[in-house]
Amino acid sequence: MNKKKCIALFLLLFGISRLFAAECGDVNGDGAADIVDALLIAQYYVDLNPQNFDSTVANVNGDNNIDIVDALLVAQYYVNLIDELTGCGSTELLGTVFAVNCGGSAYIASDGTQYAADTGYSGGTAYDNGSSVSGTSDPSLYSTERYGSCTYSASVPNGEFLITLHFAENYHTSAGSRVFDVAIEGTETINDLDIYAQAGGTTAYVTQNQVTVRDGEINIEFVTVTENALINAIKIDAVSYSGEPIAIFTLDPQVSKPGETVTVNASESNDPDGSITNYEINWGDGTTTNGAVTSHVYNDEGTYTITLTVTDNEGKTGTSSKTIAVSVSSNNIFAYPAYPGAVTSPLYSVRADDTTIFTEKLTKYSGEMQVHYAHFSLNGTATIQVTVNESFNSYTLSPKSRNIATSRNGNTLSFTTGPNYLVLAVDSKELLFILIDSPEENPPQLGDSNVKNILDNGVDNTGGRLETSRIQSAINASSGSSQNILYFPPGKYLVGELWLKSNMTMYLEGGAILYGSNNTSDFNTGSGGVNIEGMQHALIRISNCTNTNLIGRGVIDGNGKRIRAAGLNAAVLKMDNSSDILVDGIISRDSSYWNTIPYRCDRVEIKNYKVINCRPTSTTWNNTDGVDFDECTNSSLYNAFLYGGDDNMAVKNENQSYNGSSTMNTRNIHHEKVVTYSNSVGCKIGTKTMGQTMQNITFKDIDIVAAHRAIIIDAYDTAVISNTRFEDIRVEYTKDILIGLEEDDPPDWRDCANQCIIRDTYFTNVSSDTRKVINLHGRNSTYKIDGVHFSNFRIQGNPVTSTSDPDASWSINSYAYNITF
Repeated sequence: MNKKKCIALFLLLFGISRLFAAECGDVNGDGAADIVDALLIAQYYVDLNPQNFDSTVANVNGDNNIDIVDALLVAQYYVNLIDELTGCGSTELLGTVFAVNCGGSAYIASDGTQYAADTGYSGGTAYDNGSSVSGTSDPSLYSTERYGSCTYSASVPNGEFLITLHFAENYHTSAGSRVFDVAIEGTETINDLDIYAQAGGTTAYVTQNQVTVRDGEINIEFVTVTENALINAIKIDAVSYSGEPIAIFTLDPQVSKPGETVTVNASESNDPDGSITNYEINWGDGTTTNGAVTSHVYNDEGTYTITLTVTDNEGKTGTSSKTIAVSVSSNNIFAYPAYPGAVTSPLYSVRADDTTIFTEKLTKYSGEMQVHYAHFSLNGTATIQVTVNESFNSYTLSPKSRNIATSRNGNTLSFTTGPNYLVLAVDSKELLFILIDSPEENPPQLGDSNVKNILDNGVDNTGGRLETSRIQSAINASSGSSQNILYFPPGKYLVGELWLKSNMTMYLEGGAILYGSNNTSDFNTGSGGVNIEGMQHALIRISNCTNTNLIGRGVIDGNGKRIRAAGLNAAVLKMDNSSDILVDGIISRDSSYWNTIPYRCDRVEIKNYKVINCRPTSTTWNNTDGVDFDECTNSSLYNAFLYGGDDNMAVKNENQSYNGSSTMNTRNIHHEKVVTYSNSVGCKIGTKTMGQTMQNITFKDIDIVAAHRAIIIDAYDTAVISNTRFEDIRVEYTKDILIGLEEDDPPDWRDCANQCIIRDTYFTNVSSDTRKVINLHGRNSTYKIDGVHFSNFRIQGNPVTSTSDPDASWSINSYAYNITF
């Protein structure tokens, strides 16, 4: 509290002259707990060090902090708003309204408090540490915990509450190893809590805070600063009730269309000190109805505010509001059929509004992290319901930057979103990807004069016959013809290496999949193009082409885990020496090596692109990159989801020369609106940095959900790398390095000239939830780093403003110059 707030408190209470004798709160010893005592406590709180101050009686609420709460309690007593101050170090309680044994089962404490089994949480992970904790008569209460950033919510009457939090450090053995913040009702109440520093190891530590609730719910958030936040138990006691009823209602559906019935159920509303006598719903269109459960039909499109007002037996009222969008397109959901042989996920079921979305499990990734995914398109927003067909404790929906409010009812999670690429992690189970595209804009239609149906060529779409030659013939015929759009209806097309041509479009309808052969010889249907690290071939080739499009909502599957085991390195999509290429909307999955590689290309646009590779869990990485622009110019990746076992975005200059021509120096490469999850790097330049220059490379609006190294320039060859921009980057987790600009640690698996210069690198609006090292390592005074510019750089919520800022972990050698903030 600042001085102005203290003055405001004084002006509010100054004119009241009645005094009450009390021992607790009488900090100046004049026999009365009065306005003078309130002001003295307030002065103490803002470090004015008042005279005549007895601190032994100033801690009125017993939370071990002399603060403004104590001042207000004295002031409340003074104006007879509370009945009594019952002795220093205690606040009169009206009863426990919520108590939970975090991460554990139900428990009855020595004082009779009944702690429920873990409930009311969102995020974090439950753990039974089995430790024997001292400093408490209830050591079992501290033997379980929930760790990691998480939130606990409890429905309570409106009023004043005392929050008791129980902590014990049962893992780390030194101060500084675990640090976190606690926010109650959106206000940070504990900053940089270090349990070990406060109490030592395996020792109980307890805090108390008093809060005011006016929305019928208490929210307590534990925010990781270093390592993982932690909570062992929570107890909430009522100090006073406002007497107002609490209005609670559900809305079904949450998004509607004209003529559809909308139902409000307000039966969960309650009145702590009486009963509710009336429920009134104002539907926001001039209509009101009454009843705990009541319905309405909207006739017109629009956004309406629905307000519930409940009245209790004393005439007091409580209100609550929600908005509803009513639109003819609100249920405009495009669900795609499963292709032949696709395995329905046994773990997850997904619905969008009232539409069931096929959810596939990629069983062939067995032995590594298997994944599940649901894919559909959506016009507007929808309520997504994910049912987990196993019990679970915690979940995380990423990217966290989307700020999607998620609710849980049993084993079903619900949230509302528009088009989005999301990762759902439930306990340590296999991941679920929810991939929601915008609707296609003017997609080709069968029957259009320029559209050719691939099935007209006698192609099998059940996956039962290899169709490489028939499809290749159709591709060749479509190039430059009057029917230059080759249309693949839903089904499974078994193929080897296919070569697209100039002036044509391959369109994969949602539900269509090009599936790679099991036979590696089927990937050797032509020659040409650069051999990159043994990767000569791919399932789809675009070589020496112009004006070529690969679009739709279908899937290209490289069958990579199988053919890699058979000794073949092949991409899913490989482009060489081509220009004016569009790739839009495709899912590209299971590459045996780099997934998507444009090499020596100009004007390549990749958008609405989803990469799902095998990501090892038994090893570190397996070369399954995402999208690598290599010696390319004027190209972009926009709105993408990348999941892989190696670098998800890596811009390169591959060779000093190719076919007698020197390096095509990379320039003007733009990545934007990308969600990335990787065993290796999220955003990267290198390691191959041949040629003379690499200029104007941008990574913008990127969510790095997981990485080994987050943001990297590995510069070990000959190029001057300049004007690189990392903008609006959000890092949720990186295992090793947050930022690395490195010239002094060349790879040992190839020869490197090690003569690069990194010049003018910009980090703007970059934030990280994890505090990992930032390496700025030049090689020497000639091959150096010159110009590293930070703007609005934050780590774990804290602004970083210098290279000595303790909120960051720096490793800077003497060959990194001109670092600015």
